[in-house]
This record gives sequence, C-alpha cells and structure tokens, in this order.
Amino acid sequence: MGIENENKEIQAVHERDLDNLLNKLSLKDSFNAGKIKCKFCKNIITKENLYSLISESSMVNFVCDTPQCIADFMAHIENSHGAD
Repeated sequence: MGIENENKEIQAVHERDLDNLLNKLSLKDSFNAGKIKCKFCKNIITKENLYSLISESSMVNFVCDTPQCIADFMAHIENSHGAD
C-alpha cells in the first residue's frame, strides 16, 4: 500500500480579521451575543476558544478548542474528504 500525497487547500483568517469575516457571514451580532455554539459539544464559542469554522452547504459551523472537539473536527474533515 503506497502513501498518498494530497494537496488540500486550507483557508485561514487572522484573529484581527475575524470581525470582518463574521460581518460578511452576517454572524457578528450572534457571535458577540454568545449565540454561536460548537458543532460538536455545543459550548458557546468565543474569540478565546474558537478553533475553526467549517463551511458546510449553506451553513457555517464553529468548532471550539477542546481536545475532544478538535479530534472530532479532524475525523469529520477526513470523513467528508473521503466522500469526494
């Protein structure tokens, strides 16, 4: 079995640009009001615990920085890329 090399595009947003991104997604008010929750554990997402955003269909989901949610996020990404 050979090792597969895949090129995956990763989009990143610098912390100082997060407000602009949230504004473009029309989520800034909800984010600032504590209404955005982690896709996996349902904890409220803050600037301090935000790990990632996932664009899925017409939705944007958020992931917090707990080790379990990061592991769940990585598994989710692997599973969704496997479906391509």
